[in-house]
Amino acid sequence: MTKELTTFICSFDRMVDDLVVTGLFTESQARALMSEKRKEQILKEHEYGIWKAEDRGHTVYRTKVEPKGGKPKKIQSNSIQGLEDKIVQFYVEQAMTESNKLLTFRALFDEWLDYRAKRKSAGTIERHKVAWKKYFLDEPLAKDLLDTPISRIDGIELDDFFHHMITKYEMTRHTYQDFSVIPRKALAYAKDVQHYIKVNPMESITVEPREQLFEEDPKTSNESIFYSEDVERIIEYAWEQYRSGRQYVQKFVPLAIVFLFYTGLRLGEVTGIKFSDVDGDLLHIKRSYSKDAKKVIAKVKKKECRDIPLIPEALEVIEEVKSKKLELGLPIDGYIFSANESSASTYKAIGKMVGKYCNELELYRHSAHDARRTFVSQLHANGCPAATIMQMTGHRDYKCFERSYLFDTKEHEAKKAYLSQAFT
Repeated sequence: MTKELTTFICSFDRMVDDLVVTGLFTESQARALMSEKRKEQILKEHEYGIWKAEDRGHTVYRTKVEPKGGKPKKIQSNSIQGLEDKIVQFYVEQAMTESNKLLTFRALFDEWLDYRAKRKSAGTIERHKVAWKKYFLDEPLAKDLLDTPISRIDGIELDDFFHHMITKYEMTRHTYQDFSVIPRKALAYAKDVQHYIKVNPMESITVEPREQLFEEDPKTSNESIFYSEDVERIIEYAWEQYRSGRQYVQKFVPLAIVFLFYTGLRLGEVTGIKFSDVDGDLLHIKRSYSKDAKKVIAKVKKKECRDIPLIPEALEVIEEVKSKKLELGLPIDGYIFSANESSASTYKAIGKMVGKYCNELELYRHSAHDARRTFVSQLHANGCPAATIMQMTGHRDYKCFERSYLFDTKEHEAKKAYLSQAFT
């Protein structure tokens, strides 16, 4: 089999994709067309003739095929069509085997990423690209691994590479996940999906998370939530900014910030709510703004819609926005906190304005997500069961919920007062 034929066979999927992209063929039509061309080319280069023979009283058709580096061997079928199919299958498998022996880890990543992109969000794919560049393309320790054929990746050497990387980058559970998911999933794809390799070298990796990964520096309460006194200050300040008309384009952003503290919504969720989502004193959460898609999409994180009870203060915010929109002649069938139906600019403005208000009030510079943590911590401090809070916020994992969302809402001075009372 010539080198040109091997290349042609190994380019089958790419050529099918090229035909589909033209819009003139469906995938099944493109595959049928390319299969016919591949068969025609293989049979044209097949060196041995086909002859008729008898086998146990039956007429069969035989030919020879020549394994690379081996002796010719006979194959047969009950029909010429069947024999031709066997010839094609033999040389396709041989070509793919030869190609896979030379498939490098660098090339595998590109193929695996295309495969994964059809199954994961754009955000996940972007994180893979960032990690690939940092831990592999730009990493001197990964130079040999990148251009090693995957069939020759040594499990022990891969294990050494992993441990060197953990030490060099002082990897925590989160950073290790970003790094390791690429070789872990890509090599599993090579073995279990495409059958490029018979053994996955990742099976030799021996990382003990508790012993070998670095501990993450836990965030303090001051870094994670607004203290009770600061919540009152920023809510009052946001109302003042709204009434002063400071935000001329995104005029309802200050009230969106207030609403975050009363509902614990994610930033994307508060961007995507509509007046029609409000049913009395209940808010239905069923869509969210996606940074990856750059638009509001009809699903929320964890893919579970949920309901949140609205306290009078939250209802007051909604009524104020509706009243002002009617006064200004703005439609009230769109997103509540968007003044111009640009969900992207609303999303960005809310996140930016939270930090700006913190600076102006001389508070620790918090994010919009810290208002969500504050909502959770305040409810918990006031005796609300964790299960109830998790239902309202859409959390599933209690360990994550406890580790990342439950903080002490009392300031330093309040704690000192408790100590003073205890020891006087």
